Amino acid sequence: MSFIRSFIKNLYVCVFVDNTECSIFGKFVKNQSDLGTIEADFEITEKHIDFKFNDYIKKNTKKAHSTYVALLLSTKKQWALPVADRVGYNQFGVNYNEVQVVNMPGGWSIFISNDEIANQTKFLNGLKPDLLYSPYVLLYEKICEFRADDRITLYVYAQDTSCTMMVFAGLEMRYAAYFCEGEEEKMAEEDTIAPINIADIDNIIAKEDDKFSALNALNDLDDDNFELNGQFCDITKVEDVERSGAQIEESLQKVGRSGNMLNNIKEAMKEYYRNPLYQSEFIEKIVVFDSQDVLDEQSFIDVVGHEIFVDSAVFKVDRNEDLLSIIKRELNP
Repeated sequence: MSFIRSFIKNLYVCVFVDNTECSIFGKFVKNQSDLGTIEADFEITEKHIDFKFNDYIKKNTKKAHSTYVALLLSTKKQWALPVADRVGYNQFGVNYNEVQVVNMPGGWSIFISNDEIANQTKFLNGLKPDLLYSPYVLLYEKICEFRADDRITLYVYAQDTSCTMMVFAGLEMRYAAYFCEGEEEKMAEEDTIAPINIADIDNIIAKEDDKFSALNALNDLDDDNFELNGQFCDITKVEDVERSGAQIEESLQKVGRSGNMLNNIKEAMKEYYRNPLYQSEFIEKIVVFDSQDVLDEQSFIDVVGHEIFVDSAVFKVDRNEDLLSIIKRELNP
């Protein structure tokens, strides 16, 4: 079947769900050649996606012989464990019969509750996705692609409103955690996370503060800067200031995300070290795969160095292409 599929026009659709909107990225493919790309964003209303999503899928389905819709899970009710059998699940207090388990290379696994799978179809207004993927799969793919470090390493796959973490010793999985923006459950645990020492990132913010001086140019745009006939003397000054202001805002947002990411990393490390169910050893390195340009690389490395005192690295990746490459490989082995 996969041999025949390679000679017909197929549409592979990736569906990504964030807090307030759902994004689609898809490609028309024939004989391993990309024939075109589709991209669209849709609002999320209450507990389902806008019905325009379904209309959009139907419209593009007519342009291909076959369409395959893959949904990247964003639910908090997905987990990964360093075990893969019924005995191991019992040790972690999970009823093996009430979950869907995907075994991964190296003796670890990903699981999701049976009810949650049905909820994904409801969210898509009755459209049953052909493929379901966990972000743990995306992270594992990057770990293998970048060749896993022999040191005990905490790996992170960062999206705009979530981050997926796993600790590996070489290719042996030791621990996993998934964090969503606004995840109250994590923040309500008895031992609260120590707040970030703002003084440690003052030097980062200070680098951006100097750029704010450019905004003072706004004060110069008074009546003396305009001709009486209503023509601007130098409209480029306004454009430069607006562009500078947008760049500064983006930079500061990334610094803030670095702080949020650090809090999540601290929470994950705390659980990894304290929970006797995990085979814990000292984490020697942190590697982040930034899939949506979430972080400022140097700011994050500086903050981690001040707060956790381990080596760190940030690699820019593309979640659209990451998921699409997995779909292509699985449907065309």
